[in-house]
Amino acid sequence: MIRNLILSLLALPLIACAADAHGQSGPTASAHSTRTVDRVLTLDGFDAIRLSGCDEAIVRPGASFAASVRGTPRDLALLDAETRGTRLVIDRTNGGCDNRAVPVTIDITMPALREIELSGATRMTVERFSGPRFEAELSGASELNLTGLEVDEAELRLSGASELRAARIMAHKVALDLSGASEADVAGSAQSVAIRASGASEADTRDLATERLTAATSGTASIRAHSAKAATLSASGTSSVRVTGGATCAIETGGQASAACD
Repeated sequence: MIRNLILSLLALPLIACAADAHGQSGPTASAHSTRTVDRVLTLDGFDAIRLSGCDEAIVRPGASFAASVRGTPRDLALLDAETRGTRLVIDRTNGGCDNRAVPVTIDITMPALREIELSGATRMTVERFSGPRFEAELSGASELNLTGLEVDEAELRLSGASELRAARIMAHKVALDLSGASEADVAGSAQSVAIRASGASEADTRDLATERLTAATSGTASIRAHSAKAATLSASGTSSVRVTGGATCAIETGGQASAACD
């Protein structure tokens, strides 16, 4: 019995250390703990966002500005967020995205959204916004998820290994430009759609209903799209374009490229 009591007393410091190592409150909690904390950012007056580094953001429409972040103390200490003119710029300090980095989650509410710029290994989800014009530029290994957009014009540019997923877009004009190994999957409706894909990029807009389409590919890129009335297609290299919807098509190809309307 005495032996069991001694073993129990010896185990207490180990239990306390294990609790701290798992992020529970304790005076010896490590600076590299995976416990997370929340902080409020006092930022306003912006209608564009530039996100770089290795973090994630959720952007929502709202009547007023609000921003908060959630992450480990170490990662929050390495995060920079400031407004430059009408742009909110979020990035990590040098070395802030090393192999110890844990993505910070940034929650942003804003009245209007005009432009998004993503780079590095960032990820962003944008809920339904409306306005005259929207632009998005993705590079690196960034990812953008648009869950709704209602605008007159949408211009979407992708490079590197970036990815775009867009649902329920409603626009007069949509322009989509892809290069590198980027990928885009876009759904919704637009009066006219223009797509250009180069390198090894891939665009799938078969669920983006339109009456007028212009599509151009080069390299090994591919486009799968929809048009109900008219389509102008051009393809070079070993690229391909396929269009459904019954449109009347004007086609120009070169090299071993292929283009067709079904």
